[in-house]
Amino acid sequence: MSHPTDRVKRLKDARTEADEEILAYREAKDQEISAFQSSVSPVRIASALTQLLTTPFQHAGSTQDAQSIIDKETEEKLGQITDAYDTHKDDVLRKLLDRVVLVQPELHRNLRK
Repeated sequence: MSHPTDRVKRLKDARTEADEEILAYREAKDQEISAFQSSVSPVRIASALTQLLTTPFQHAGSTQDAQSIIDKETEEKLGQITDAYDTHKDDVLRKLLDRVVLVQPELHRNLRK
């Protein structure tokens, strides 16, 4: 049987190992970021920002357009639902009434001998 001190020692070792792995991962990511930052020149960033700011917005007013499209589709679907209701309401009502009105008295299966 292992002693509590062995378990504590293993936990401390595992924690130390995890901290070392985290530190190595962090250093690797920091190197990747610094390499990326050095490869991108400030001139390229400035020209990209200028292009973004001078390009007219292509999506201006698209909210109203999207809303009108959604409203149109909603009206079409509501029309389809209403048509389906009008077409099938008599059949559904007839089937429902047949089930409710049709009574077949019989003993429960547990009462039969």
